[in-house]
Amino acid sequence: MTRPDPVRRLGRVEDLAGLLAVPGRAVVVCFTGSWCGSCSVFEPVFTQVAAELGGSAAADSTERVFALVDTQEVPLLATAWSVHTVPTVVVVRDGVTVHRIDGPVPARELRHRLRDT
Repeated sequence: MTRPDPVRRLGRVEDLAGLLAVPGRAVVVCFTGSWCGSCSVFEPVFTQVAAELGGSAAADSTERVFALVDTQEVPLLATAWSVHTVPTVVVVRDGVTVHRIDGPVPARELRHRLRDT
């Protein structure tokens, strides 16, 4: 049996709004770009850490959801979240940004910064 993907790809503004609507749930969003070389290296790191931390791509998860947003596909989200550098990881709980990481970081640092979200 294959394990479900721990990261959900968001293609619409409404997709993120739906994830953020669940009270108490941490939503970990990685803003990325298909044109960005460091993003193509960082995305597998993000996915690996999401799997290690028990992340879910399921919209009905109540714990922690991990998502990827391509800034070229959904530029309104990048603007709304003031994303000027990719990759950027934003962690939101109950409408409040609790962590923000601008630029790529090693898996160890990402894991450490997200462990208690």
